[in-house]
Amino acid sequence: MGSNPTHSVFSAFCGFSASATYSRCLKGASALLRPTKPLPASSATSSAVTLPKSSLKIKIQRRLTARLLATPIWQRCLVVALVLPMLAAGGGASAYYYRLHRWAYSLKLSDLPAAPAITSARRILVIAPHCDDETLGAGALIADSRKAGVPVTVAFLTNGDGFRVAASRALGEVEVSASDFVRFAELRQKEALAANAALGVAGKEVVFLGYPDRGLKPMWEQNWTRGNPFRSFYTKHTHSPYAHTYTVRTPYSGEALLEDLVKLMDQVRPTDIYVTHPADDHPDHYTAAAFVQAALRECREEKTSSWATQARLNFYLVHRGDWPLPQGLHPQEPLLPPMGLTGLDTKWSAFTASPGAVEAKQKALDQYVSQTEISGRFLESFVRINEIFGQMPTYDAD
Repeated sequence: MGSNPTHSVFSAFCGFSASATYSRCLKGASALLRPTKPLPASSATSSAVTLPKSSLKIKIQRRLTARLLATPIWQRCLVVALVLPMLAAGGGASAYYYRLHRWAYSLKLSDLPAAPAITSARRILVIAPHCDDETLGAGALIADSRKAGVPVTVAFLTNGDGFRVAASRALGEVEVSASDFVRFAELRQKEALAANAALGVAGKEVVFLGYPDRGLKPMWEQNWTRGNPFRSFYTKHTHSPYAHTYTVRTPYSGEALLEDLVKLMDQVRPTDIYVTHPADDHPDHYTAAAFVQAALRECREEKTSSWATQARLNFYLVHRGDWPLPQGLHPQEPLLPPMGLTGLDTKWSAFTASPGAVEAKQKALDQYVSQTEISGRFLESFVRINEIFGQMPTYDAD
């Protein structure tokens, strides 16, 4: 049974715990809604003339005021104490989101410098924590680079094997087991190959390192050595169970991942490396930045890796609060840095995508069915006329 709004109003006036007071309030409400004495049928018309609605309204207001004043002080104070924090929290949240939206529409694409032009001398390595991050953050750059004949390698640190809701939906399983998460990861690998094909990247240039979803941060902080591998929360494995893996049966340790990244970088010898930003909200994303920075630093210290001293490290963003704005598919709108990440140590630049690259990015995103069915509106927010990349002077080439 639904609640009676009249009951709710009067209970707010009269307190929350005294049933007797509540009953008196109901009687008072009934008294307000009916005359004290029955009126003869013949006098109904004249009564409507002599008692205008304004008089009845005033009478009700006076009765309500009297009831409120009759309520004990402690009950009124309790109502105020409960309501004020909620009003303050709601007002604060509204002000914050107003500032976010105002910022999103005040910054202009022309305020950002242009990203370096695509040239045939470039070799690009895009490193993504999960299957779809490469398309969200750098899909248009990949498409335009491949169209210009620039070699592009895409490496996935994890297969995204820890997304329970998406796994349940994709596999049609209510209870997702450890082996189901492995099957789901293999599905995401297939989606990634199809998505990168849409961007112009051949399957042989797509690398799956096979480390655990939601496991990069523990590997960086706790499970560094091979003798102390991390156990996946989802697949329950301590080594990569995937056949399509850069290093077969690689242990889930920070040491192993760093070695894989150094080996991959020396193999690709990129002029430009793209990875998720250190200030990204997702733990796998900001830890990916730490691993890539460490690997590049190690390559620079090797005498045989002369390419590394000239390599540029670029950061792209995926998760940062209520960003991008506006949400949803807006392919004619610009993508701009979020409030709080401008004017700091990140120097943002804008890569303007060709119309064909924007279409290719949308087509690639459509291949990630397991993700778009869950977060389609958010993912489509990255299909814009440009992409943004940041550089941090600390990690620039010497």
